Amino acid sequence: MSTDVTNPPALPPADPAAAKPTSIPWWTRGDTNAFFGLGFNILVNVLTLTGLMIGVIQVPAGDVLGTVLPALGVALILGNLYYTFLARRLAKKENRTDVTALPYGPSVPHMFIVIFVVMLPVYLNTNDAMKAWEAGLAWAFMIGIIVMIGAFVGPYIRKLTPRAAMLGTLAGISITFISMRPAAQMWEAAWIGLPVMAIILIGFFTNMKLPFGIPVGLAALLVGTAIGWIGGFMSAPDVGQAVSDIAIGIPDLRVYYVHGSIAWVEYWGEQADDHYRRHRYWAGSDLPHPPSHYFKANLMHNFTVDPVGLQIRDMLDVDNLMWSRVFPAAHGTWPRSAAAIEEQFAEAGVPDDERRRMLADNALSFFGLAANRRQETSYSPSS
Repeated sequence: MSTDVTNPPALPPADPAAAKPTSIPWWTRGDTNAFFGLGFNILVNVLTLTGLMIGVIQVPAGDVLGTVLPALGVALILGNLYYTFLARRLAKKENRTDVTALPYGPSVPHMFIVIFVVMLPVYLNTNDAMKAWEAGLAWAFMIGIIVMIGAFVGPYIRKLTPRAAMLGTLAGISITFISMRPAAQMWEAAWIGLPVMAIILIGFFTNMKLPFGIPVGLAALLVGTAIGWIGGFMSAPDVGQAVSDIAIGIPDLRVYYVHGSIAWVEYWGEQADDHYRRHRYWAGSDLPHPPSHYFKANLMHNFTVDPVGLQIRDMLDVDNLMWSRVFPAAHGTWPRSAAAIEEQFAEAGVPDDERRRMLADNALSFFGLAANRRQETSYSPSS
């Protein structure tokens, strides 16, 4: 008995509709609700993070509002854009329209762990908020390494761990840290919180459509705000004060020229200005200031051993100069950095206030380090 396999039965024809690539929309009705939900969640988390940093760790408000929150804002934009890219790539790969991007934002459980388990013990032992902040940064770096390793071993962990165990752990943490605390605070003004919660529950679980297509999250916010104002819960003077404190910080363009020197800066600026004056008209350039103005206003320069540059420091603007050791580069001064500083600064006759600016204050100002660190940093000409 034999079986002829030279002419296998023909496969059924493929469905043309199934083979056609699916058009993936950039925005759907559900995305609007998700936008407001994620936005309110992140807002509450950021307010909580700000309060913990300032109130518990005693990090200066200027550092939190001027460094931590702007960095978090940049991370939120980049993180959500990257997750959107991953979701759309997966949707195209699997020809699906039901792929949802993972929301990106600060983790509430992790936030409390870092504040109370990592940063607070350091602050209590040292009474130094900056050291506590540095400990938090070190912890974040280690978590980044763990997450990077998890990207390779994660699929194997998923195969070995029951799905219910992983989701149960996530649900427990979410209910404890994300749901229960706001739910308890809601009873402080239940006459506002309960109607808002009812709108959210009805809208999300019944898929009810509101008039004019208003998102459920936005409707809940508007209703809660109206109830609060009508009932006298909100204070007009306090809101006015809060609005007056709003400021928009537009970053300026400042560049740190690393591993350079300073003597060449004045020559370069002189030559650039000369070329600008002689060629600006036929080139059609009409700058308000000569090139050297922008170069000196927006660039910080460092030097290690540059006695000529120190001699012409007044022409360069002392506030734009920083000394650096550049260890372990070949042209560095380690292990005799203190002697190298003293020799060239003495030869150029640099006074103590200018030494202080080039050795410490300019770097503190440029990198936005805490003002209290300026007071803690001691300096003497012999150090």
